[in-house]
Amino acid sequence: MAARGGNDFQLVIPERGERVKICLGSTLIVSCHLSPAISAVDMEVTWYGGTACVCTYKTRKMTQGVDYEDRASLFIHGLMKGNVSLRVKDFRESDLGVYMCQVTSGNKTHQIKVNVAEEVSANLKDIFTVDYKRESTNEYHGDSDNQLE
Repeated sequence: MAARGGNDFQLVIPERGERVKICLGSTLIVSCHLSPAISAVDMEVTWYGGTACVCTYKTRKMTQGVDYEDRASLFIHGLMKGNVSLRVKDFRESDLGVYMCQVTSGNKTHQIKVNVAEEVSANLKDIFTVDYKRESTNEYHGDSDNQLE
């Protein structure tokens, strides 16, 4: 049995079925936290929108993907408490789709996906939702010596 290390955590999103409405031009927040609420300051955090990189936090520096320049960020001050939520300013229809949060600490990488979709309603135009349905969760171990046989 392997000893528990400082990089033992899970990615947590709001409860299944919880939905957050968002309008064009406003700020999209895709909530995601580490559990337990350990510091993510020294971890690598990357958010993807489809196959495109939205933003990456690595070695205490933030970089943004081309389509998200000056729009995407993390809550830097929240990283100490395990908050790895994504913030995208000036929300656009092109921002719709599946977002994946990937967090790497040491030799472990965790991933979780969240869907940002259009609200289908005759009364609501230009209203979109962050639909917290767990698309998938994966854990990878980069050190083959720790794999079970």
